[in-house]
Amino acid sequence: MISYKMSYHNGYGYYFIFSDGKYVIIDLANYFPTYKIPQWGHAHDKWHFTIKENNNKLLENESDYHLDNIVLLDKSIVRKYNAGLVKITINHIKYKKTSQFEYDKKMSIDIPNSDNSKLYKYIMNIYYNNNNPKHIRTTLII
Repeated sequence: MISYKMSYHNGYGYYFIFSDGKYVIIDLANYFPTYKIPQWGHAHDKWHFTIKENNNKLLENESDYHLDNIVLLDKSIVRKYNAGLVKITINHIKYKKTSQFEYDKKMSIDIPNSDNSKLYKYIMNIYYNNNNPKHIRTTLII
């Protein structure tokens, strides 16, 4: 499956770059005004992480701890375990910093009417259906 990451703004919209190098430019302000990014950085006390592996026998059957679930972890706890802040293991559960793609995909399940969900579905539609190939671009110069 293809994934994407949100990159820079060029004055017209944000670049969403696919894992195969192709990209699309989307005007979030006009078409997806309530679009959100995962919480991350100094401005937030809690950060979004995605569960990648759960070896905790006490929590393995808990719905909040299923693989690919997104959780908010307190940044003070995260910093105790890992200064790199991208991957972390706490109580036998492996987490990875949540990507924009993971966040949007999860929102499409949890909150289907959110702008993140709408954007995720829009991007998947134009990528896989190629009914509108003019939206997908193949040369990116950074």
